[in-house]
Amino acid sequence: AERAEERLAEVSAAHGQEAASAARVGQLQSELQAAAGQLGDLTHENDQLQAALGQTTVIRRENEQLQDAFRDAMAQREIFIEERQQAEEALVKAEGEHAQAEAAYAIDIERTEAQDSRIRGLDAELKATRADRDDFAALVEVLRHQAVEASDAAAAE
Repeated sequence: AERAEERLAEVSAAHGQEAASAARVGQLQSELQAAAGQLGDLTHENDQLQAALGQTTVIRRENEQLQDAFRDAMAQREIFIEERQQAEEALVKAEGEHAQAEAAYAIDIERTEAQDSRIRGLDAELKATRADRDDFAALVEVLRHQAVEASDAAAAE
């Protein structure tokens, strides 16, 4: 009977261990299901992170393109600034040349007016000289006429 009690105690203990093992298996299965759920969540989160990484790569490429475009725009701006400065310098030079041309033109106008005045004066002198010549020729003609008349009168006497 003692042996049967020992055996019963062993079977009872084994049964208790089996029940504990079954409970532990159930607990482990629950933990496994929870871990599987977490794994699913982590997989989903990983997929989202991979998609975000892909978007980040696209954004990085776009950023590099924008930086290249910005550098190109800045280079074009520098060229524009340099061309504008050259144009402004050319304008200042042209304005100076224009002012010199206007001054030279004013001097030419003054010289032309002085020459025109001198020509008018010479023309007036020429007209006066022609008038004097015509008067002198008329006088010579009158004197010739008088000389002829005097010669004819002297010859008639």
